[in-house]
Amino acid sequence: MDIGSISFISFLMCSVLSSFNSNCRTLASEQATCLGFDECFCTNEGVFACYRDELSGIPSTLPPNTTTVKLKYQNISKIYKADFVDSGYEGLLVLMIQNSKLRDIENGSFASLTSLIEFNLDGNELTSLDATNFHNLFNLKLLSLTSNAVEIIENGTFENLTKLVSLDLSRNKISTLYTGIFSGLVNLIFLSLKENEIYFIDRKTFQVVQNLRTLNLSFNRIRELDNFTFVGLDNLRYLSISDNVIDYVGDDTFQSLSNLSSLSLAQNRLTHLTFSITNDLRNLETLQLNDNQLTSIHNLSILPFLKKLDVSNNIQLSLPFCSLGELPILQSLFMSNTNVTFTLRLFIGTGCRDINIVPPLQHLYIQHSNTKRIDLDLTKALPYLQNLSFGDLDIEIENGSLSVLDNLKVLSLHNLPSSFYRLKFSNSLPSKMTTIVFYGLDNFPVEFLSHAGGERLLRLVIRNSNFEYLPANAFANLSSLENVEIHNGSLLSIDKDALNGLGNLTKLEMTRNRLSTLPEGLFQSTPYLGVLNIHENPWSCDCNLKWLIAYIELITIDNLTECVSPTEMSGKVISLLSESDFQCNDVSFSARLTSSSVTKVVTRIMPSTPMFPTNESTEETTNRTYTRFSTANYATQSTDATDKATAILTASTSAAVSTEDEQKSPDNSQLNLTFIFLGMSGIIVLILLISLGIVGYKYYQLSKKTRSTSQSCADTFSNASFNTREIDDTELYDNVNAKTEETSDPYIYNIPNQHCDVPRRYSLTAPRLKHHNNVPPTVREVRLQTFKSTSNDPNMESEGFSEKIYENQVFRKETSLC
Repeated sequence: MDIGSISFISFLMCSVLSSFNSNCRTLASEQATCLGFDECFCTNEGVFACYRDELSGIPSTLPPNTTTVKLKYQNISKIYKADFVDSGYEGLLVLMIQNSKLRDIENGSFASLTSLIEFNLDGNELTSLDATNFHNLFNLKLLSLTSNAVEIIENGTFENLTKLVSLDLSRNKISTLYTGIFSGLVNLIFLSLKENEIYFIDRKTFQVVQNLRTLNLSFNRIRELDNFTFVGLDNLRYLSISDNVIDYVGDDTFQSLSNLSSLSLAQNRLTHLTFSITNDLRNLETLQLNDNQLTSIHNLSILPFLKKLDVSNNIQLSLPFCSLGELPILQSLFMSNTNVTFTLRLFIGTGCRDINIVPPLQHLYIQHSNTKRIDLDLTKALPYLQNLSFGDLDIEIENGSLSVLDNLKVLSLHNLPSSFYRLKFSNSLPSKMTTIVFYGLDNFPVEFLSHAGGERLLRLVIRNSNFEYLPANAFANLSSLENVEIHNGSLLSIDKDALNGLGNLTKLEMTRNRLSTLPEGLFQSTPYLGVLNIHENPWSCDCNLKWLIAYIELITIDNLTECVSPTEMSGKVISLLSESDFQCNDVSFSARLTSSSVTKVVTRIMPSTPMFPTNESTEETTNRTYTRFSTANYATQSTDATDKATAILTASTSAAVSTEDEQKSPDNSQLNLTFIFLGMSGIIVLILLISLGIVGYKYYQLSKKTRSTSQSCADTFSNASFNTREIDDTELYDNVNAKTEETSDPYIYNIPNQHCDVPRRYSLTAPRLKHHNNVPPTVREVRLQTFKSTSNDPNMESEGFSEKIYENQVFRKETSLC
């Protein structure tokens, strides 16, 4: 294909993409500038990028007006000083050399890049840093060196970087931090040293970075924090020292952190913790002490503005009476897996100060604590509660104690005794409750949900259950449900009518169970179902599951769902298969029968007079037994033992069931004609499939040659780097933590989607879209981040574009991802 054809195709592709972004420009004039590199592209916006293993050195020249260079997955082992001299790099603002096997940098190599603002060397093999590496980079603001092998950072390395605001050294091999290592970083705001091997921090190491707001020291080998570790960090807001081996914290360690709002000491080896009255932590809002070995915590009263306290998974921890009564604005309390007894005596009562109150708790997690009773007096004192999680085998719940929680939205019940689900509540569940989560169920609680007011629920989650069968009409009176999840359970089979009544269901997840097949017609009552996640089940991809292929053309199914049997189908992704791949043996078939299919078989072969006596209850039990067979081989066999019985249904249990009066065999000539007709039809279909395959292959070859053209246009829509954080559960309607990319605008969120290799659709057809999972109530715009993989390497990053799917309280009904 000549250059003119490539340019014309580039113009057409850009015209299509312009429907997503009005800034897309024709590439016809600029494509020739990058034709020297097969896997590189450039744009009119000044971006030059190469994402394949093609370069062994820095390109000697750049297109005019280039301001951004992105080199990923190259083979650039060394950078020389001459690489950036008089070669078009003098106006460079952004330089990224990532995952390119870089091991050595010649002294002064970047000295000519005086305009550089962002510098990224992630994923290389650098072992040391010195001052010559960053000499003359006076305007640099963002520097990232994550995932290298840096062990040594010489004093003065960052001396010239006076404008640097962000430094990321995570995932290296740094073991010690000495005084002077960060000298020169007078404007530094963000510093990450997580996932290193740090075991020693010199006194006053951080004194020179007085403007620091965020410090991350998690996942290291730090053993102790003395009173001088954080001296000078008066402006620090966020401090994480989680996932270390800390067993000692000085009484005055945090004395200079007067502006600290979030402190994490989670997953260490602390046994006691005392907040000295000399510590000025009056602005602390979040304190995470979970997963330690704590037995006691003292002086929490010096934290008057604390909003979130997590002490979970400290199994020997006890808290004295009145200890939480001086935290007047506490909103979230996590006390699961502790020895704490949650009662009103933790806040108020005899011996408490007059200023003690019960704080306005909104989120309370007390499952598997020493709490033995939930009574009406306790719940009446928690009128603002929105999320409640409790449970244990020996807990008592006073009748009606839940119904008074008028603002409760999410209720999680953990391993409650079976007797709880048989309670006849005098009052229904709270009227605003939208989500209920069950852990450790032995039976599906149909009656409980019906009697307790489950008809208002939007989301039902079941985890770690023990029941094997989902019966017909399991979700009776739950017509408002939009999301059903059954994870990590023992579910073996599902009745064809199990989902009856779920007319508003939009998402169904049944992952990590023991399902091998699904009955045809299961989704006949779920017209709005758009997402089906069923991976990590032992799926049997035979003819009994063939119907699913046609159905998943209409919805989104995860591309992790694989066949386990038969042997020739093992490991194949179901969403990539066709109906012809699902076959059964002509004589016998292996299946997990549903109640409806068993009924049809038994009706055809059951004699009018049974071979052994039965009654109504026996027949019901027999039918149910067949419904729950999981690995049985059934076959019909003729017999003339009696004029009443003509066939026997045999199973792996060797149980025999009588059959009906022998029916007349169909005429053999009619059968032959039928088989001939089916055979000819199959040949015609095969010819059509081969023709389509040839056309698809030609289209693939054409698209492959123009991929660099479309990639440049796609890069136009790719967002700049984001600051990633985990959304706190208080921001979500359904209390589900989610990884989300946060843009510079706090009211715009990007939902990342990394599975674009297989064409599929993302359905957003829920009738009550305001409860959609990853949309906090304050967000006014959501963008779906779509990625196109550029390599078979699963670790390779991807480029793509974002598409607005939510704005001003309105979702687009359906969004095409690929």
